[in-house]
Amino acid sequence: MSTEGSIRTSGDTVVLAGDFNAKSPVLCSPTTDIRGEHLADMAASLNLNAANTGSPTFVRGASETHIDFSFVSDAIVQRLVGWRVLMDVESASCHKYIAYSIWATAPRLDAAAPEGWNWRKTDCEKLNSFLTNTLMCETDVGELHKAIDEYIKRVCDVSMPKKKPRGVRKPVFWWSDEIAELRKSSLAARRTFQRACKMRGPEECREEQQTAREAMKALRLAVRRSQENAWKALCDSVDQDPWGLPYSLAEAPFTSITENEIMTIAHILPTSKAPGPDGIPDAIIKAVALARPREVAMVFNQCMEKGLFPGAWKSARHVLIRKPGKPLTLPSSYRPLSLINTVAKLFERVIKRRLEAHFDAVSEGLSCHQYGFRKGRSTLDASEAISGIVQRSGSGALAGRDLCALVAIDVAGAFNTALWRKIEETLCRKNVPGYLMNIDRSYLNDRQLLTDAGSMAVTCGGPQGSVIGPLLWYIFYDDLPSSIYL
Repeated sequence: MSTEGSIRTSGDTVVLAGDFNAKSPVLCSPTTDIRGEHLADMAASLNLNAANTGSPTFVRGASETHIDFSFVSDAIVQRLVGWRVLMDVESASCHKYIAYSIWATAPRLDAAAPEGWNWRKTDCEKLNSFLTNTLMCETDVGELHKAIDEYIKRVCDVSMPKKKPRGVRKPVFWWSDEIAELRKSSLAARRTFQRACKMRGPEECREEQQTAREAMKALRLAVRRSQENAWKALCDSVDQDPWGLPYSLAEAPFTSITENEIMTIAHILPTSKAPGPDGIPDAIIKAVALARPREVAMVFNQCMEKGLFPGAWKSARHVLIRKPGKPLTLPSSYRPLSLINTVAKLFERVIKRRLEAHFDAVSEGLSCHQYGFRKGRSTLDASEAISGIVQRSGSGALAGRDLCALVAIDVAGAFNTALWRKIEETLCRKNVPGYLMNIDRSYLNDRQLLTDAGSMAVTCGGPQGSVIGPLLWYIFYDDLPSSIYL
């Protein structure tokens, strides 16, 4: 393409904008086509960044699409501000005006203070005292889902210190406060010995030398002990039950979420996951749910009855994890993850259990050929099913044997491309109760993805890292022929 060739020879500063008549979720469009895939690939290969924020750029009657795009190169991406679609300005065309500014210099951004709390320094006595003596209803907030957010933040403020700014270097997994203190003592002892050597000579510093050696030995022993304990904890976690505790729910109509249900889910809530945008550790959410199950159930029941998944729980922090051995320059070398608030994941677990209970109870539930991310099933079951087909096809008389072929399909961007409308249609066909339909619809709509460059609207797919994301993906693909095994 002449445009691509011109960009490659034009230098570092590039602004590319126009009507590309292309659609791609990567470019904030809810649908995709071949031209959109080619455009996204070209932009990635040229290190161009899409400036679109999710607003439709082409409006014809009731139809709205995203086909006009603006791209800028890495050299000026931090200088582009205020990209917007002028919906209220008449353009004498179905294409709407797009406005943005490019500053002469990048705006200075003050370093944001880290969000969240240091859960490793939790004061359990203060935590238990607050949960025992302070009721959630004392929080002066009108809506219950906002009340529980405020209550949990108060719990964190009382029981643990705020996170402090730190450099990009992260501590190793076996690091502890004890090792930090021993390291500090060891360095101090070594400096004392070195200063004494300069002043009196090595022969006169035997005592300082012995003290430094003992401090170093204590540090090494503590590191070795911590590494062994960390490895043992990792091995023990592998042996835990991956399917969770068995639990069943009543069928529709909607039955209230009970305190026992909240406590059952809270007991299996992991406590070592990264927090979401609110920075609240999952250990605090677990403690609140176990100490105040009635209040938590009351909040969730109100959300269920209203068909409301609170907007504050639908924001996710976007992070990229590089796939091992993949080149740094390709976008496909990174796995996108969404860090979600733990209170939202707790509510998702309630929704997920009720969806699973419905599918298990009705004949039109999930296909029996689906194995991944399903309770009591694994890839071993899928392998056994395939082996059984091969054995049946190859048994009997030679002339009567069937030809058996195995085709493996890798769905590119599976979680990111599932259409919300198709998920909702499948839920309707499977007779999902109305209250679950409403809460799922609210869960999918108006989601926000938070990045270092700002926030962007999500128009399709399920957040990777969510609880019900895999289940919604299987619902989306459940209508495939039964001869295809997922």
